[in-house]
This record gives sequence, C-alpha cells and structure tokens, in this order.
Amino acid sequence: MNTPRTALYVVEVVEHATGKVVRRIGDPPMPESKADRVMSGIDINLNHERFYSRVVAVKPEVTP
Repeated sequence: MNTPRTALYVVEVVEHATGKVVRRIGDPPMPESKADRVMSGIDINLNHERFYSRVVAVKPEVTP
C-alpha cells in the first residue's frame, strides 16, 4: 500500500547581487508550516537590501 508523502521544505537566504544561496536552514527538512515560521523569524533581522529569504521544496529521498 502506497502512502502519500508530505512535502518537506528548507529555508534559503539568497544574496540579491549574485543569486547565491548564503544560508540553507532545514537539516532535516521540515513541514511547510514550520518553514514559514522559520522564514518569518529570519526576516525580522535580515538585511533586506542585500538578501532575501525563500521557502524551497525538497525532493524526498527514495528508499528501496
């Protein structure tokens, strides 16, 4: 019986000028609601002139 998998997410902090991910939070990946809370916390003190944050879905690992 196949059970549906819940999507998991990480939060990334990206530099505007380069598009480079400078920080990735979510090891292990988290549910979307938790990722949203983490991103809200990051945004409080983030330098928005240089960086932005985003929630990114990660592909689940395939287990045999």
